[in-house]
Amino acid sequence: MTDWTKDPRYGHPEWTLIHDGAASYFVKVQPRKRRRKPRALRFAAVKVGDVLVHRGKSVSAIYPKPPAGVSIANDVEPTVKTTPYASFWIVTHRWFDPCHGWDDPTAGEMVGAMPVNQNGIYHGRPYPWTLRGLAKQGYHYATEEQAGRVTAFIHERRVLIGAVHAGELTREEASLRATPYRELIRDLV
Repeated sequence: MTDWTKDPRYGHPEWTLIHDGAASYFVKVQPRKRRRKPRALRFAAVKVGDVLVHRGKSVSAIYPKPPAGVSIANDVEPTVKTTPYASFWIVTHRWFDPCHGWDDPTAGEMVGAMPVNQNGIYHGRPYPWTLRGLAKQGYHYATEEQAGRVTAFIHERRVLIGAVHAGELTREEASLRATPYRELIRDLV
């Protein structure tokens, strides 16, 4: 038996001692290749007021209705329906979060975004995202035409809702003047 403690490789971080049934020998440890953290290059220049598009798919399984008097079983294959959708978001805030950016300043860059709905911009707290999170979740910048139409839609809704609250219009008159939300989404997608 050899005294391994006298070998200069013993205890060195680049070498490890392996004992198997036949022999004992030193093996040089290969450092694990580490990927660099991805940079948020797509949204590095995002600013307040930018319009973002989020595209996705809605997947639903539709099971046929069982005949009368038959108990429900899951042995029937469902019809799977995939529906693409798109939603528009407005960037409302931009800030640096020191908790996220402790080690990596790029990871601390945050964006607050609000979804556009049938009443204009959703009123509530903005959804916080990191710049990398926006890119990872499938957000993209809207085209100039899309951004113009979405901001015009939001302005129109603000004017109509303000007129209803001021008593200048009734809800029915405002709904007749308003551009339908579904029509906007259908035209822009």
